[in-house]
Amino acid sequence: VVHDLSYHLSPGEVVALVGHNGAGKTTQIKMMLGLVRPDAGLLRVLGADPAQGRHARQALGYLPESVQFHPSFTARETLAFYARLKGLPAQGHEALFDRVGLADAADRPVRGYSKGMRQRIKVAAALVHDPQVLLLDEHTAALDPQRAKHVTELTERMVSEQNLTTIM
Repeated sequence: VVHDLSYHLSPGEVVALVGHNGAGKTTQIKMMLGLVRPDAGLLRVLGADPAQGRHARQALGYLPESVQFHPSFTARETLAFYARLKGLPAQGHEALFDRVGLADAADRPVRGYSKGMRQRIKVAAALVHDPQVLLLDEHTAALDPQRAKHVTELTERMVSEQNLTTIM
């Protein structure tokens, strides 16, 4: 699907991958994450092959199209889980809850969250380790237009504040 593709992104640059279903957008993201290897050619993320080592992968924040959270976990417990996956302390993420607009709901179980609130947890999980590059795969899928706009504005604000290179 992905054939004869070449691009370079600078810090702070935002690029949208646009195409029909099956065009290779998610495949490109999976290659950047090191989950899928290209059949030919060379792939570098922050100067390294993401399939060869942790450095490039550690510098990436990934917001997948769909993810299931444990319904009994609170947002705080959910973010602690993602922080531990990145080798970070489970506590101390209050500023991130504030930034994504979940400070007042951080101790409520996720099962009672709206779709928009769940998307905000996904944004927080993707940013918990202060990545250099943010990969968004269909980050507004299944959201109504108002919630999609809110999540897009939130993501744009985070990208701007952190000067992230972003592919969505």
